[in-house]
Amino acid sequence: MQCANNLKQIALGLYAYADAQPEGLRAAKSVPLLPAGTVPNPVLPPDQRLSWVVDLLPFLEQEDLYRRIDRTAGWDATANAAAVQTPIKTLWCPDWDREFTLERAYLTPYLGVAGVGGDAPFLPAGDRNAGIFGYDRRTALAEVTGRTSSTLLILESARDNGAWARGGPATVRGLDPADQPYLGTGRPFGGTHFAENRLFKPGQSIGCNGAMADGSVRFLREDIAPKVLEALATKAGGEAVGDKW
Repeated sequence: MQCANNLKQIALGLYAYADAQPEGLRAAKSVPLLPAGTVPNPVLPPDQRLSWVVDLLPFLEQEDLYRRIDRTAGWDATANAAAVQTPIKTLWCPDWDREFTLERAYLTPYLGVAGVGGDAPFLPAGDRNAGIFGYDRRTALAEVTGRTSSTLLILESARDNGAWARGGPATVRGLDPADQPYLGTGRPFGGTHFAENRLFKPGQSIGCNGAMADGSVRFLREDIAPKVLEALATKAGGEAVGDKW
């Protein structure tokens, strides 16, 4: 429940960001846009840039921490070292404390969903396989042509975790059909929540939480059909997935 609450706060922060920093289309109209998957920096590759989480900090009650970060530098720049290694409770999965011993408490399991394909974070905004997050694209919720309640904003992952401030696949990831199954221990997503521990052995991982584009949070079991998860990961596919997933 605490993890679901974290995701709820992050989703609300994303909406607040979109309302506060829209992009003008005409003099009389602006459209709320979510942040790009990385803080723009044309001289750095995505995995050396700062992540979308940095832009979200003022909307997660982390204004002072935001002011300590040099947005013109990389996430691992000396100037940013102390700030980006600051643990943030909202960005940490509480179930990890039960199952893992992680020394670096500034890691995060919460990843922006980029769509379907190994290249999903690089896709242009109009591609039918694109999700809400991309390294260089900003998405308006109006671009979600299906139901916002069945379009993923964020999924949890316990694989290849990185600092919350790190750009690239540490904080934005697509569903690569060549890397199935998508959910589970050691898989691209999931592996974060578990059944109760049994005698002399840990409980089996059973699924993960996902924040949807309408701000709701759903628990996704590991046996979800890959095609259903792929449909949830795109913002313009228009696939019908129903409610039982």
